[in-house]
Amino acid sequence: MRIDFDDVQLNAIKEFMASNMMILTGGPGTGKSTLLSGIVTLLQKNMPWLQITLCAPTGRAAKRMEALTNVQASTVHSALRWDLESNQFGMHEDNPLEADILIVDEFSMVDIWLFSNLLKASGRVKKFLFVGDQNRLPSVGSGFVLGDLIASKAIPTIELERNYRQESGSQVIDLAVNMNQGIFEVESYHRDVKFFDARYGSVKDIVLKLVDQALSKGYSLRDIQVRHLCMTALSGLIT
Repeated sequence: MRIDFDDVQLNAIKEFMASNMMILTGGPGTGKSTLLSGIVTLLQKNMPWLQITLCAPTGRAAKRMEALTNVQASTVHSALRWDLESNQFGMHEDNPLEADILIVDEFSMVDIWLFSNLLKASGRVKKFLFVGDQNRLPSVGSGFVLGDLIASKAIPTIELERNYRQESGSQVIDLAVNMNQGIFEVESYHRDVKFFDARYGSVKDIVLKLVDQALSKGYSLRDIQVRHLCMTALSGLIT
């Protein structure tokens, strides 16, 4: 299947080929996974002799990488041959990974301890690509590795901003971007986003009214999600 990359994605490919280390970031639906797959395909086609290692912090993310690229992927722990009993890695400075290219997806979940051990085992690696969204899944343990690396500006970083999952002009995407930038003027959104001031009423009553309105318009309960920032609250929600 042919994939037509936009200018930012093409620039990301060029930057990756020119750099020893690069960060690819962007929100959900901006094409990170598609670009990752394209980079792997490019490497396989033009430099088939290179050893590519794909990994991610979780088994689910690793399986998704494998499905996208048709290249075997594993968790970071598996790639480093982690031993549960000793909590030690079999891959390290004296027994490094046999990889020319190391690509880590969902990198925002990698913490300081895991990143340190990954680097220790990467003495033979010629190119690194870290893929993730700093505003999504945080580091599992200590640190804010992806966010701090981006803020340091020490590593070339390409941020994808165009969203391919939402229709053009979606105010949902605009609101998400603005909130990440600390802009909370939610009252200005009126097409795709509705704001209800609950200071003068019951949150529960407002939610029930909105659900009733949706049901009366032909939506089913399977079409409706009620999300909350907290595990429990006055609304009685448990998420």
